[in-house]
Amino acid sequence: MSEKIPRFLKNGYLALALGTIIVLSFFLVAEPVSLDRKYNSQSIKIAEDTLKHVNKFYLDKNKIDYAKMLEKGVSSLETFLDDVLVEFPQDRGNVFAVHVKEKTKKFKEKESPSPNDVTSTLGQVVSFVLSNTGTEDRTVKNIEYSISDSMLKVLDPHSAMIPPDIYKEFLIDTEGSFGGLGIVVGIRDGQLTVISPIEGTPAYRSGIKTKDRIVQIENESTINMPLLEAVGKLRGKKGTRVNLLISRKKFSKPKKFSIVRDTIKIESVEGFDLENDILYLRIRNFQKNTSSDLKKEVSSRSYPINGIILDLRGNPGGLLSEAEKVADLFLSSGTIMTTKARDYAKTYRATTKQPEYKGKVIVLVDQGSASASEIVAGALKNNKRALVIGKRSFGKGSVQKVFEFEDGAALKLTIAKYLTPGNISIQDSGITPDILLQGSVITEDKVVYNPLPEKRENGEEEAYMPIPEFTVKYIDESLAPQEEDEDEIQPDESLTKAQKLERLKNDFYVKLSRRMLLAETREQMYATATDFSNAQLEEIRRRIENTGIDWSAGETKKPSVSVQTVPSKTAFRAGEESFLKIKVTNSGPDPIYRLSAVTDCENRIYSDGELLFGKLLPGQSKISRVKFSVPKWVTTREDSIKLIFTSSGNKTFTEENLLVKTVADKRPVYSHNHEVVDDGRFGSKGNGNGHAELEETIVLNIKLKNTGDGTSEKTVATLKNLSGDDVFLEKGRVELEKFRPGETRLAPFRFRQSGKGGETEFELLVMDEDFREIKTQRIILPVSEQERPFFATSAKTALFKDSSSILGGTFPAAPEVAVAQKNSMVKILGTSGRWIRVEGKNSLAGWVEEKAIRVARASYDGPSGEASDENGIDGAGQGISVLEETFEEPPFIMISDFPMSTEASKITVEGSVRDTDRIESVSVWKKDDKVKLFTPGKNNVPLLFPLTLEEGMNLFTIVAKDEKGMISKKTLAIRKDLS
Repeated sequence: MSEKIPRFLKNGYLALALGTIIVLSFFLVAEPVSLDRKYNSQSIKIAEDTLKHVNKFYLDKNKIDYAKMLEKGVSSLETFLDDVLVEFPQDRGNVFAVHVKEKTKKFKEKESPSPNDVTSTLGQVVSFVLSNTGTEDRTVKNIEYSISDSMLKVLDPHSAMIPPDIYKEFLIDTEGSFGGLGIVVGIRDGQLTVISPIEGTPAYRSGIKTKDRIVQIENESTINMPLLEAVGKLRGKKGTRVNLLISRKKFSKPKKFSIVRDTIKIESVEGFDLENDILYLRIRNFQKNTSSDLKKEVSSRSYPINGIILDLRGNPGGLLSEAEKVADLFLSSGTIMTTKARDYAKTYRATTKQPEYKGKVIVLVDQGSASASEIVAGALKNNKRALVIGKRSFGKGSVQKVFEFEDGAALKLTIAKYLTPGNISIQDSGITPDILLQGSVITEDKVVYNPLPEKRENGEEEAYMPIPEFTVKYIDESLAPQEEDEDEIQPDESLTKAQKLERLKNDFYVKLSRRMLLAETREQMYATATDFSNAQLEEIRRRIENTGIDWSAGETKKPSVSVQTVPSKTAFRAGEESFLKIKVTNSGPDPIYRLSAVTDCENRIYSDGELLFGKLLPGQSKISRVKFSVPKWVTTREDSIKLIFTSSGNKTFTEENLLVKTVADKRPVYSHNHEVVDDGRFGSKGNGNGHAELEETIVLNIKLKNTGDGTSEKTVATLKNLSGDDVFLEKGRVELEKFRPGETRLAPFRFRQSGKGGETEFELLVMDEDFREIKTQRIILPVSEQERPFFATSAKTALFKDSSSILGGTFPAAPEVAVAQKNSMVKILGTSGRWIRVEGKNSLAGWVEEKAIRVARASYDGPSGEASDENGIDGAGQGISVLEETFEEPPFIMISDFPMSTEASKITVEGSVRDTDRIESVSVWKKDDKVKLFTPGKNNVPLLFPLTLEEGMNLFTIVAKDEKGMISKKTLAIRKDLS
């Protein structure tokens, strides 16, 4: 896994005014950490400072395990670098080994290391690794971040390293404003696309519209530009101008928009007036102006407010101080929260005797409500100031502090936890709503009626998950299967105020809340919820019975059933929709009412599938089925599915287990070659010499071959510019439909280069999303500042002096596109310096150096392919030869038969890896842990190695990489049963 990008460097998808919406919940403090040093093999300053801050500030000193932090920090190196394997003994001995290619070094750690001991050992390991890998400075910096981030994850999931670009976005979000254009954008089909202009902003006034494609920013193409990079180019100081080239369906060609940046305010609060004088307030996130904006929304209403709906759904948190102020707006007394740090505790109480609003309040929450949102919801709920409705919230009950680094990065460290009133921890468990809403849908293809209970890891001993006072089932049409041609749901940012209000009217959460707020007392509010629930239950019953199931109510006394699959052995194929059919017989003496079952499986594809049987009389049998859509990427495996049966009253009475086998689909595999085109083909403009030159329009023509045994319904190939503003990418994306095994397809990419000559670097990505088959490769092209002429010739042929490579360009490092055997005859198309362009009988053309051939004193007689010899030598009677086309192919991994399930604790895997090029590394991964590494340096590598199995499903991935950077992967799924 070459230079794997850690999770903290990955881009988001949507951006507000071309900035990723990133809201992290922690205190923000300006506490710079000095990083005054150059990156070299001895430098691990980031890790050193991280450990110092952990030792000084982390919430619970007793939970700091420096030995484990060292292990995770060192182990992160193997995820970043192909040639590194780290082995820690299972018995946690004091010696661990680091393998770099063929070199191995053992390191000794203290049994209870101090932060200084960890830093010292890390320094030795990093020095050994980097001195044997030749890693670039920019990669070293990312390695340092990865080491620190991996160590922090030992403490808790919220402590982390934040790289400079992400941290910069966070600062903008918490400030609440920035200089920019005022548009919400996303990446659609590789293009920077306007999701919506924000009303009243420069982009809106300039006429930017939804679905516009931003094809150019100033003089730079946006094709395959990372979203975060576009953020930096479009944001800027208020009053500065940016020029965009916009493509729109109605435009015959892209149109220039020149827009002056302005201060863009991020609206964290939005208010709507609903019927019956109900005020709806949505808080997106908690930033500096949230509480004051909320206060303005409430005080600006001229009518007497009958009730407030405070919507915190999807709100990930933000500034803790703002959450405290928001809660205080509704409270006249009581505790808002208590924070507990390592050495102190502080309780925050309501400060005003006259709250901003004294009337009825309902708070809406869901799984996306976290941190600061949970503070507000918990404070209002536990002080009996509001009813909380929705789903259980996220469960983030910790406080983080930020320590800024001089390079723009930051350390986010948990320094406290907060407790809701009553000293209740919500870490992992979240806020339990007073009224739990459970969406349901009943269709022929999907049933959501009695889903599995939510599974959460409880990380706090004092945390608990109380049962909601009331549960309301309701019809949620969004859970129904969506047709492929259905329009994508528009994000709120793309809607007008009127459209948002219309959406709210159809929102069940809001409809229920509005009706409840019309009641006078809490008891009456619950009665209203009961009426709503009964109406929804009746609609659910009607829909179930419309499918032919008897859903009549009744008391189920002592249910007993026998269960079997139909047919008895069940196998599913990847890439297909399949039905699991279950036959149930009532083997007891009494009727069973409202019988249903839900599937639970370690493989989430087969989990949460529901089957409805309804009423079963004694001895009666019924068959029900559930549809599973198995993705194409799934490997061959065998899973155990648990069927959990319930009857009337949602009482679980039995569980049954069954085995299902999934058979992998045939997969596409991509190989390629490429040529530099500047002779007018594919829209190129140049002199035809096979070499990129300044101001030419060059086509990098990628020829792809599907060397696998499966068809790709849709292959996407993209070319990403890695060389900055001097390169303008005109075409960077190609989609190929129905790419069958053995076929070749063309993916021509077009670019121009100005400025200086030198090397231009691109990244080629070829992908089938359905199979998760991805091929990436860096391509480096020399660009000349001086023109080298090309002279076309005709009626000449040549013979190869020996077996030779035919290249895709006129430079020594050009890729091979074909091979000619000794004495193969080819047509000469032209010359450029020492390079000759030749063509075979199969119209396959490329470049060779003149020393590889000798010109036949013959003329070429055209389509017949016959060469006539004027002087009776050199090629008399021969025809133009067929050239052998070549492709850069990834390594081929072959694994002998292995058990899909076993009771053994260890198995031995046997196989081989083959390639036409030298294989640099073969690694074996168990999730994120590299467990085996081979660095053979050969074309054919036999494999024989043991694997240790744990109970349940074990997923291993074999990764092979050759000298050209081509990578292949193969996944083994082995289930260990109880012995």
